[in-house]
Amino acid sequence: MTLRTALVLLGSFGAISVSAAGPSFGVEDALQEQIVSCHDLPDAVRTAFKGAHPQATIRECAKEVEAGKTAYEISSTEGKTRRDILFREDGAIVVVEEAITLADLPKPVQQLVSDALTDHEIELVEKLMRDDTVSYEIQSKHAGVSLEIVVDSTGKVLKIAAAGAEAE
Repeated sequence: MTLRTALVLLGSFGAISVSAAGPSFGVEDALQEQIVSCHDLPDAVRTAFKGAHPQATIRECAKEVEAGKTAYEISSTEGKTRRDILFREDGAIVVVEEAITLADLPKPVQQLVSDALTDHEIELVEKLMRDDTVSYEIQSKHAGVSLEIVVDSTGKVLKIAAAGAEAE
């Protein structure tokens, strides 16, 4: 399925989720995020964050379930960089999400955005780092529908979902 076809389907059905395995209609597994006091984070999480980003300012902390296990997210800024890091309870990093500009995207991803999202308002672009895998999330809005599109560095679409579809 091409990105343009998936976007047409999203516009028609509103709550379709498309992944690398193919489209799935309906509700996808949601990460239920709960804002918590940063003082309530496990010591291992606070220590791991401060060790990796000693100059960062913490904006917000949250607790959620990732792959059936409790995880903690720290949202921070460091200079002009906005970063969210999801940790396991033992302080191991699950995923790092870093806000970037469209110009920072790899050329194939920029081309995909240029070709398929010309009539979309781009709201946020993030570089996602999980283990040794880097992908990119583009959050856009078109005709009142907010979308999250995840692609790899070659521009291959890994996931498309209507933002907020999990809550429906």
